[in-house]
Amino acid sequence: MNSSETFAAAFAGLDTKAPFAEAIVTFADGSRLFFCHRVGERWARALGKEDTGPAFGTADAMLKAMALFRLNSKHLDITFADGSRWEQRP
Repeated sequence: MNSSETFAAAFAGLDTKAPFAEAIVTFADGSRLFFCHRVGERWARALGKEDTGPAFGTADAMLKAMALFRLNSKHLDITFADGSRWEQRP
């Protein structure tokens, strides 16, 4: 199974914040990936079930597998190091 398939199998939801500069992906295990993409600022961070403490589980594994992401009003597009891609429209 490639990273895109792993991501899709664990995906539980996507919450975006206007103007589509931030998004949170929730996984079935409760872990989350927080994305930020603004002019001059682009980062992703793994979060656990709570906002404090280190994140483990799917979010941490998917963050480590990511090579690049784009977030805008059209989509959240993630490219993984293994060459697979995942895309979700808000």
